[in-house]
Amino acid sequence: MWKYNFLFIVVLNALLFGCSQPDQKEQSEGSVASNISPSEKLLFDSLQFDVSILNEVRKFTNAAVEARKIIFHNYDLSDSKESAHSFKVIALELPANEARGIVLSLRQNLKQKGYSIYISESNFGHSPDVVSILKSADQFDILRVEQTDGVNHGIEHQDVLNKLIGWNKSKPFIIIGAGIDWVEAIFVSTPAGMDEFAEEVYEFCPDVVDQGTGTVELLSQEMSGNNTLYLWWD
Repeated sequence: MWKYNFLFIVVLNALLFGCSQPDQKEQSEGSVASNISPSEKLLFDSLQFDVSILNEVRKFTNAAVEARKIIFHNYDLSDSKESAHSFKVIALELPANEARGIVLSLRQNLKQKGYSIYISESNFGHSPDVVSILKSADQFDILRVEQTDGVNHGIEHQDVLNKLIGWNKSKPFIIIGAGIDWVEAIFVSTPAGMDEFAEEVYEFCPDVVDQGTGTVELLSQEMSGNNTLYLWWD
């Protein structure tokens, strides 16, 4: 059965909702505002987001909030049926040296409230990173939102999803970043048998060695030393 997945992403600037950063006059000098502006409240209400999420974010940054509307249309050509699924996501731009720390700091609290926070765009200091907050506590919905794949290597989105769900069962990890062709996760605890696992990773994602560590042995050492799983398909 052949299926084609089409991803439509509309990034709506928060200004369209009248959303702006809190008035600087409302902030005490050198502090981060914890109050929510009326326009931000309106935005969160329109998305049915818990406004306390923004209070959590405001402990770390006053970055402007944007809304991402993400809709997947699945077409089954065998019976001409169409289905659609949407996710509610907000996003904010942050300097690269802040994005990861905010994700790690907020991850647990937001998960308890039914949300996932992750880096959705990593620009390695050349421009701000993008941090997204998804209304779902299922970390694999992060991959569904970003439609992560390795199509240049014949690896489709569902292949990535199936592989990571399988790996997570034996080597639990927490996804902290993902985009159209990459995933970053941290292991709950450093897995045993990392050399064998590095071979699996290389087979599934050769670019992490061929354009990265250079050898599978060094990949194993890097994953053990950083306690991190990183996949990237060029």
